[in-house]
Amino acid sequence: MDCCSPNLLADRTSLDAVFYFTTGLLMSLGHCTGMCGPLVSAYAVAQCNACPSGRKPGLGNFLTYNAGRISSYAAIGLILGFVGSAARLGGSQQVQAWLALAVGAMMLLLGLGLAGWLPTQRWVESSRLAAAVVSRMRGLLTAQDPGRRFLLGVGNGFLPCGPVYVMAVGTLVAASPWLGAGAMALYGLGTVPVMVALGLGAGRLGPALQRRLTGLGAAVVLLLAVQLGLRGAATLGWIGHWRVGEVVMF
Repeated sequence: MDCCSPNLLADRTSLDAVFYFTTGLLMSLGHCTGMCGPLVSAYAVAQCNACPSGRKPGLGNFLTYNAGRISSYAAIGLILGFVGSAARLGGSQQVQAWLALAVGAMMLLLGLGLAGWLPTQRWVESSRLAAAVVSRMRGLLTAQDPGRRFLLGVGNGFLPCGPVYVMAVGTLVAASPWLGAGAMALYGLGTVPVMVALGLGAGRLGPALQRRLTGLGAAVVLLLAVQLGLRGAATLGWIGHWRVGEVVMF
């Protein structure tokens, strides 16, 4: 692709796939273990108590729950991908470049919050929306049919969450709404192994290790934010483009 193509800012599918899945994995090991761990544990206990035989909930219980959560992430990516595509529709290179700069700046602020350097993380996760969603999810914790377990996961996916918001903002520059949905689904898939392990009682990480892994995930987010900003700046002609082989880094 020509480095000056109007679609340069959207031509990042493979790189985004790596970023989104990796960030999901890192954040699940760090941030999600601390934030979603209590909810997953409460779900596991409620499922165990509701089971007539007293057996522990099996793998299927947690896969159904996580499928609902990933569906919510994909829906968020689809919506924001559509918004970004509409904003770029018929737009010039400059419109796309300024969009990339704006998205990069938003991701930078949220990423600094994940790293603990700004209060953005606390603002997101202490909102009234979080309390409202949780209050409506409580009745689904003991659900014994797959449909209601799936709905519980859907509710979890819409809980205000700093890492989810960061990655969702990035889908504003996806090449299409479907790629935005796919990117967020990949992020969700990256979190599944740890979330399932937590539910089954196998996931235990100390607070210090959680903080380190969250910091590593924040570093990946900041790298993506900087790369987006550099792509926008290069498209505006402020700096030169940089390629690594056939991949346009910015």
